[in-house]
Amino acid sequence: MDLVEYREYYLNQIKATAIEEERYAYEVFIDLVADIMVSDWSLLSSIEQCHFSVPTGTRAFKSMLIHAGTLELSTNTINLLYADFNDIEIENITNTDINTHSAQMINFVENAVKGYFDNGEQSNPAVQLGLSIRNSVDDIYKIHLFIISTNQLSKRVKSIDWDDVEIKGKTYKVELDVIDIEKI
Repeated sequence: MDLVEYREYYLNQIKATAIEEERYAYEVFIDLVADIMVSDWSLLSSIEQCHFSVPTGTRAFKSMLIHAGTLELSTNTINLLYADFNDIEIENITNTDINTHSAQMINFVENAVKGYFDNGEQSNPAVQLGLSIRNSVDDIYKIHLFIISTNQLSKRVKSIDWDDVEIKGKTYKVELDVIDIEKI
């Protein structure tokens, strides 16, 4: 089975599960890949879906988008996930895609530290994550970003490293993993 056939099979499995469980396909995709990341690859201990999007920034806060996240105080790490679910023709994941999605996730952390979620709806899982980040900012040293995709990483992408970031005077190590259809 080649990559295109495998991808089609995988997408059909996701869509069938979504119909059966009355969920969105991208939610099923996130859960399936998260399970692989936790159970098979031990990249993290858990991650919770918490979709949050602010497409345009303001003076005080930047645009942000995450699909899942968790704060692991045992490893002093924030884990954030962006899901690129594409169920049509396979596309390449480019450096531009990686930089855009990574920046949006970093912005989530920066906005959390700056207090964006202080007056947010407490029942929203993303707000809870944002508040946990703000309350534990002194204990956090690393931001681990995950981009998962049903697309394929472009051969032109040579490096997926991300520089450390400084937020309100504190430097955080940033680790980035891109998990494309080939790795899944």
